[in-house]
Amino acid sequence: MQVETFENTNTVVTATKLETIRLDKNLHAFNVNASSRMTANDGTFKTRTINPTIVNTQGFVDNKNLKFLKLGKEYKTHNFIVLPHEIREEIRQISWGRFWQGNRFKEVPSINIWDAVQASDFTLDLLARVDHNTHMLYDYLNNPIPVGIQFDYISGNITDGRYNLKKLVAHLLSRGDCVIASVQNSWSDHVDYGYPATNAKEAITRVPGYNRSRGCYETVNFTWAPSKEDYLKMWEHCVKSNPKYPSTYKHQAVFELDLLGLRAAGAALYTTFYGDE
Repeated sequence: MQVETFENTNTVVTATKLETIRLDKNLHAFNVNASSRMTANDGTFKTRTINPTIVNTQGFVDNKNLKFLKLGKEYKTHNFIVLPHEIREEIRQISWGRFWQGNRFKEVPSINIWDAVQASDFTLDLLARVDHNTHMLYDYLNNPIPVGIQFDYISGNITDGRYNLKKLVAHLLSRGDCVIASVQNSWSDHVDYGYPATNAKEAITRVPGYNRSRGCYETVNFTWAPSKEDYLKMWEHCVKSNPKYPSTYKHQAVFELDLLGLRAAGAALYTTFYGDE
């Protein structure tokens, strides 16, 4: 689509190039290059270009919004990104929080959508929707994508009042999908995932003084990298148990389904998540 507008001796030229690729029956990738420039006539039939600009827009739209896009009307896009498998696996392994703290999310939006969808190895499985509010990832069909989950005395209620922490550490070390943070030898007992704990002495740390209370004096910090099957089981339980805010129920769902096997291993001191029998 090309439009030219003439005003006296000044000319504003706008050119828009729209490219699209059909990805599914109701999903399209698009790339728009819009350029504009103003030319000024100095009265001697010579022209010069003033403030040339080029704007590039990429994204994903459904059939309805593709029509609006072609007509130059207001349109809405799907907030998908192209998320490579290696980055998904990293988020599954190290958890949302640690991926975010490492400033890694800044790299994800920089992936060029148009180049990615034209690559020979592109598949729809590479599309993902990021929900920063709930710390969730979804595929293009809105199914949850596994994200690592961190546990500590706040998230997961991992305290000496609810668990036998030595049994908990021994059981987690026997699994292949958990990484326990080691305790640094300092007055504040800093934890470090860079050097995973290999025994209870390295794993059990003190709860910060301002949060200590009876039954909440010691804790263990660890990350669980759930399989796709376990993550879906957990999510279905979350949606059923707390349909309004399912993402807030993840730690409780893991306990109630005993997906980590802590109750079966005898590490849990209570049969309820909050230990309130």
